Amino acid sequence: MIVCPVCQHRNPEGAKTCEACGASLEGFFYRACPVCGALNPAEAVFCRRCLAELIPSEAPEEPLPPTEAEAPSEETASTAPPTEKEETPETTEEEITEEPSVEEEILPKPEHPPVPVPNPLEGLEELLPLEAAVALPHRAEPRQVHFPDETERRDAELFQQIATEPAPLREQARVLGTPRTRALSPIGRLILYILVLLIAIVPYFSGGFTASWITPREDVTTLLQSLNSLPQGATVLLAFDYDPAYAGEMNPLALDITRQLAQRSVHIVALSTQPAGIGLAEQVLRQLSDQVPAYRYGQSYAILGYLPGQEAGLRTLNSSLGDAFKEDYLQRRSLGELPVTRGLATLADFEQIILFADDETTVRRWIEQIQSRNPEIPLHALVTARIAPMLVPYRQSGQLSTLLPGTPGAIELEAAMGRRSFLTWTSDAYTALFFSLLFIAVISNVLYLSSTRRVR
Repeated sequence: MIVCPVCQHRNPEGAKTCEACGASLEGFFYRACPVCGALNPAEAVFCRRCLAELIPSEAPEEPLPPTEAEAPSEETASTAPPTEKEETPETTEEEITEEPSVEEEILPKPEHPPVPVPNPLEGLEELLPLEAAVALPHRAEPRQVHFPDETERRDAELFQQIATEPAPLREQARVLGTPRTRALSPIGRLILYILVLLIAIVPYFSGGFTASWITPREDVTTLLQSLNSLPQGATVLLAFDYDPAYAGEMNPLALDITRQLAQRSVHIVALSTQPAGIGLAEQVLRQLSDQVPAYRYGQSYAILGYLPGQEAGLRTLNSSLGDAFKEDYLQRRSLGELPVTRGLATLADFEQIILFADDETTVRRWIEQIQSRNPEIPLHALVTARIAPMLVPYRQSGQLSTLLPGTPGAIELEAAMGRRSFLTWTSDAYTALFFSLLFIAVISNVLYLSSTRRVR
């Protein structure tokens, strides 16, 4: 059935115009299935839903058998006059020619005769013989009846009892052993609190009696010798790349370094690759300026500002100092106007680079972008005690000239300088804490062993 594209009327197959609206059906789009009524594309032959034939095939009409009235009788058939045979012209063998078929006209003849395909199963009859036991007729053996004995019957009754009885809502807990928790007694807590308080106030009363026990490590003496070898008027680059959370550990070390540089009349140029590091640099250098009045901003030290971009920013700093910073951080003046930065063009104009950092990734970035391109400039890493062990391989390979951990490095540096301050006195607190922990560990183990012997 043809669906009219105008009024959606279903017309019989072969219709030229719509029976309802009279529109032409030559460009129809859908054909309706006569069985299920589903719409199919016009060129479809079978229904997509029920697979019924959409276009009926034209079968030749067979002649109906003659009825009894039309069938000739035997008498009429015998008395009927013979019909004259039509004379056909005689044809000779030369005139008889074979006309080519339609397939021969359309399909080209193959150049080579087809190659017969061998049968893959040919000759396998004897390779796979049929077993004689399978070929012969056989009868199934009678099934043996097994009667359960007394043990199997008792097991079956027990299984039925377990399977049919209701399960308990809560399983009974089995206590394997009585847990014993030994909490610290109130007196023990009071003693512990008093001990921690005494350790905290030890530096205020000890006077740094353990300062003579401090032996500076090799990196401390190497750094101090490197700073003392700088000539007057030299310029050192300081990078304050640590967070304010580590200011209590890093600021004393930064103050000792800047104070030593100021005593040598060495110029300081500070920057930071962290936004919070600029405030820390300003705080440390202002405190230094208060302690050394002759050390003034613009003439003896300057703060360039924040250097963004991480690796890209350090590459810019490595190529040109003026491209990285157009003006300083505090006075907003060009680098050529400040006396301390007037002659600085690249990193080659700095004598040394001192890095204060709290992250090993920051130190690794400075090594990869700065130290690898300027191996002649010493790079000192003054870091927190937390990340110092992870940077030891860089110190052993020579990529870092020195490596100092936070507060311990500052205490050793002051001891190497022959200077005593409250920072040096804090070593008394570290010593007291060490002996207190050792005392507590010994007492707790003795009490534990004595209690276990009593239980046995």
